[in-house]
Amino acid sequence: MNKKLGFNDVSLVSRQISTINSRDEIVLSEPLFPSLMVSNPIIASPMKDVCDGLVAKEMQDSGACGIIHRFSSIEQQIIDTLVVENPICAIGVIGDYLDRFKELYKVGVRYFCIDVANSSTNRVRYIVKQLLDIHSNCQFIVGNVMCKEGVDFWNDIPEVCAIRVGVAGGSGCTSKNATGMYHPYISLLMECREVTDKVLIADGGIKEAQHMCYALAAGADFVMLGSLIAKCKESPAEIVNRDGKQYKLYHGSASYENQSLYKDIPRYIEGKSVLLEYKQETIAQTMQSFLDGLKSSMSYANARTLEEYRKNVEIIHVQ
Repeated sequence: MNKKLGFNDVSLVSRQISTINSRDEIVLSEPLFPSLMVSNPIIASPMKDVCDGLVAKEMQDSGACGIIHRFSSIEQQIIDTLVVENPICAIGVIGDYLDRFKELYKVGVRYFCIDVANSSTNRVRYIVKQLLDIHSNCQFIVGNVMCKEGVDFWNDIPEVCAIRVGVAGGSGCTSKNATGMYHPYISLLMECREVTDKVLIADGGIKEAQHMCYALAAGADFVMLGSLIAKCKESPAEIVNRDGKQYKLYHGSASYENQSLYKDIPRYIEGKSVLLEYKQETIAQTMQSFLDGLKSSMSYANARTLEEYRKNVEIIHVQ
């Protein structure tokens, strides 16, 4: 049995002599879709307490990207798209997914995220092909996957441009406790990178800037943030007062509370609700602190682009 490495098992080393005089020389832009360049590698997760239209706009203004969640009426999701240029919208694979897709397409949405816990299924593949049969000019993010086989499963569909990598790593996720399924993220990203040229999005467990650096070094093109955005000032998460302190209430997508929004009888509970300390930090402030850390790491590695960063930095196992 081979040892698999997670964020707490590794560190980064640079063996480069840096020629970078200023962090202003560093460029973080990456293509999320062939026709959509994003200025930095951070995506807000399509969760009810994380990314509505206003948050997607704030992410866009910070040079990042947000995926508008699907846990609302079709009409509300359409309203949320109106404030964002080139919005990405999440849809599911049950219930109103087909009507949601068609109505969002009518208002100009061409980028979609198939938002399911496990995209390594024939049903999800059928749904993507079904949607492409209706509108062939759409592009997709699928996910999540927990192994290289799950990535390779999508390699032959060019309209699937990006894949969310990671299962059971998020603050609101209890899938590991419920199912035993989990693949530590560093090893997972490294093996997935070996089998595809598609965009890989590290989804889950990103709590500090160092985790983003590890994920990008291991093969991710983007990282997805959930709880870190949920506790920001602009997030749609509810403010709760407890013992003289303020918190933001954060529901995992598979929690009972969240499933109750769209299922008559919630089943297969693999999420929980947590209270996040609310410090009234803005999305822009959170983004800046993460990007400052990344740029500093890249300067150590003599990397002016993320492509150079992946080549120049070494991941070591810290025992």
